[in-house]
Amino acid sequence: MMALSDAGVLLVRATRDRFSPISLGPLAEWDPSDLSTLYQDAAGTIPAGVDDPVRLMLDKSGNGYDISAPSDTTRPFLRSSGGLFWLETDGIDDRMELSSRMGLATDPALTVCAAIEKSAADGSDYRVFHLGSFGAGSIAGSVGIGAGNGNSWRFNNGNRVFPVTTADAPEVITWERAAVSTYGESKMFYDDVEQTADSVVNPDFNPTDTGAAFTIFSQQSGNNNFRRKLHGMIVFDKVLAPADLLKVQGYLARKQGRSL
Repeated sequence: MMALSDAGVLLVRATRDRFSPISLGPLAEWDPSDLSTLYQDAAGTIPAGVDDPVRLMLDKSGNGYDISAPSDTTRPFLRSSGGLFWLETDGIDDRMELSSRMGLATDPALTVCAAIEKSAADGSDYRVFHLGSFGAGSIAGSVGIGAGNGNSWRFNNGNRVFPVTTADAPEVITWERAAVSTYGESKMFYDDVEQTADSVVNPDFNPTDTGAAFTIFSQQSGNNNFRRKLHGMIVFDKVLAPADLLKVQGYLARKQGRSL
């Protein structure tokens, strides 16, 4: 096989990096590497720079689903190293939220892709996102660490748990479910590889919560707080074609300085 010249490699990289998830019609995209979307205040008048707290993060999808911390004390911080950017949470009370389901039905088609790095603190249920209220039948994506504490779908009256992944390491996790599907049919990908579930509770249940809220870094109630890094999150109200999903996963991995 003929090796690519330096120019050829640059062309491949340039073509790859021209991909934008906006072309796939996401509900929301939150991107900490785009500093023009980050503000220290809820009104969006004080831009956030590296090592500043972030109260407001604008949605890049064009749908206006800007997300904000409920108070100054619950703001994550913008961090940077090696040309990469992320939001870093304290795992205590940091969270961001919006008072909307973004048009999602009670039992919706939903794909959430997140470039994260989780802490090594043992636990089974640190919420990366939560759709709806605190009640039973809401929809959430969670990570865990420690023996038996895999990443999971959480519904507050059931779950589907997948294998454990390594703490303090970058990963792109995708939570994917079709419309009107059961807990037991919910899917998960680590980077670009679909996973086989380790366990499921109430596999025949369906989501029932209708709460008008979308929260990141915790439950809607402010519990089960995620600790560590978020490099980016993209939300879709559909199941993507495999080739399109791979593009999104690769796009987010590049936010972490990786290739898939």
